[in-house]
Amino acid sequence: MAKRPDGGFTEIVDTITPNILSTYYFLSTLSLINESPFNSAQTKAWLISQEEHIINDTATGTLSSFARLHYWVASMKMMNLTPQNPDRIISFVLSAQTENGTFIYGEQDVTYLAIKILYYLDYNMSRLQNTAAYYVNKFNSVSLQENTRGILQYLLEVNIYSKALTMLNISYTHLDNYQRIITYLQHSHEKVEVEISKNPPIFYVAEALEFLSREGLLTKNLSTIAYKYVLAQKLPDGGFHIWGMNYGEPQGTYHAVRIMVLTNHLPDNDILDFIHSWESPLGGFALPFHTQSEPYATYMALYVADFLGINLDKNHTKSFLKRAVYNRSPYTPDDPVPLYLVYKTYKLIEVEIDKQDAEYIRDEAERILKLYLENRKDVLLSDPGWVYIVRLGKEIGIIIGEQTSQTLVREILSLKNPDGSFGNYSNRTFLVFHNTVQAVILLHELGYDYKDNTTLNYILGLQHEGGWGAPDLYNTLYAVQALTYMGYCPQDIEGLLEFINALKYQYGGFRLYSGDTSYGGLQETYFALKTLELLGANGT
Repeated sequence: MAKRPDGGFTEIVDTITPNILSTYYFLSTLSLINESPFNSAQTKAWLISQEEHIINDTATGTLSSFARLHYWVASMKMMNLTPQNPDRIISFVLSAQTENGTFIYGEQDVTYLAIKILYYLDYNMSRLQNTAAYYVNKFNSVSLQENTRGILQYLLEVNIYSKALTMLNISYTHLDNYQRIITYLQHSHEKVEVEISKNPPIFYVAEALEFLSREGLLTKNLSTIAYKYVLAQKLPDGGFHIWGMNYGEPQGTYHAVRIMVLTNHLPDNDILDFIHSWESPLGGFALPFHTQSEPYATYMALYVADFLGINLDKNHTKSFLKRAVYNRSPYTPDDPVPLYLVYKTYKLIEVEIDKQDAEYIRDEAERILKLYLENRKDVLLSDPGWVYIVRLGKEIGIIIGEQTSQTLVREILSLKNPDGSFGNYSNRTFLVFHNTVQAVILLHELGYDYKDNTTLNYILGLQHEGGWGAPDLYNTLYAVQALTYMGYCPQDIEGLLEFINALKYQYGGFRLYSGDTSYGGLQETYFALKTLELLGANGT
């Protein structure tokens, strides 16, 4: 299903099965411009039919199941529907509340999602006094000083806290920190403009503009810059991608339209056609995927085939790889990930690389490595490209000098926290986790034998229900890889194997997380088999 006529592979595409995340974001996008989906009747029927499944899914105790509950409740609200048993949902959400006002579910902080669910269900928000106090403290303590994350991250936090307080019936404009925030922002327009010029993730820009607009601080010049920024993000299919890939998806499209509306513009017909094209005849919206051959999917497909002993046409694949050396779409030319994966796929299928192509790969690797060393040291923990360019360099004989390598190691180690984690993302466990596994993996690739009990205990402590993250296969793979590089195995091996086995799709492949109702995807299958390989399994 994933194979394309040009010899490459893509993610498997399902245009029929409704997806609650896709439905939530596309409905939110249409609501911004007071429009409805063409399949409104079917969408209402589908949403109503999902109530029991969505609620039962919360028994898994996963962050993803709580998020899906939020997507569903919000989608019901947008379609002017009421759950059959709202009190049951309210009781469930309130059961996650702690004494300090936060909501913890599956060891994850879901406070913002929880108050949104309660707000949509017309709960008496004045009862959440401890939660209100929690957000008052968050708003009043948000730092006026820019940190390494920049002013857009600062605005994102301020905007989320202010929206939470509004839902909690607290006037944030009367809080102690409000005037200091406004005074600071009145003199920070140029800083925002500079940050937008650096092409940040689209949701950062949307959150920043929303707060500035609400407070009357969105200048004409900043609006013009932001509108030009969002137009530059538009993709050929009419959509937008939240992480800069070259195919549209619901989250990126929603945030793009937010920016347009905030800057007094409307989406054009191409954007509207893209949104409506993903309406499912069953109701709701399907989840878009990239449909062109691309290096990552091709490597994953060949890895799965090799792992399971499936014979594929190597010459046909070589014809795709030969083109992909020079055109690594949908990735940018400066991204080392596709370059490494093209090279790795050649090795995987044991096909010799033509001399001219091999020289080009080496030249590109040297260029990208130089770019990373000169301009990307500030994202050592957040850009996975660091791992791939170091790996590629080692495999083709581009050696990072000992002094440079030691400098990188020192910089990584300097970002270690007392609890063994890496990076500085307050109250964002998933980002700290990603930074930590990246740190361990990158230290390994740089030849540094990193073994630390606090880091080990930090990673082991985040395993729950067998896996990591939601739990899901993506986060689980990288947690196991980090542990492997430190010379350790997960403590709950039996639970991990049960978690992976439970995600097997009845018609082949694996799903990403427990409760996922979609088909078994290619990347999910790769994540599962790669994890099993790290644990010592083989295709038999």
